Amino acid sequence: MTDALKLGQAYVKASVELRSNTDQLEEMLKNGIVDSPEFNELWQKRDEAYTAWNNVSMLLRDLPVEGMAVVVNEINRMQTNMACI
Repeated sequence: MTDALKLGQAYVKASVELRSNTDQLEEMLKNGIVDSPEFNELWQKRDEAYTAWNNVSMLLRDLPVEGMAVVVNEINRMQTNMACI
């Protein structure tokens, strides 16, 4: 597996984790659960997920055009596979 493919997979994984965390936080906010250890733990995980996503995004910006094309194709492939689940 090439580095570009690994970056594409890491980007999709980080994006999915960040989206899932956002959904969980929204649910807790709707239910008024904000002064709890669970909310604080979830918020910490959000910080970690955002940092992971941001780090991968920064690495993607440094790829040459050929590498970026591989990454975009991998991201599209993985998102298509996830939509089928």
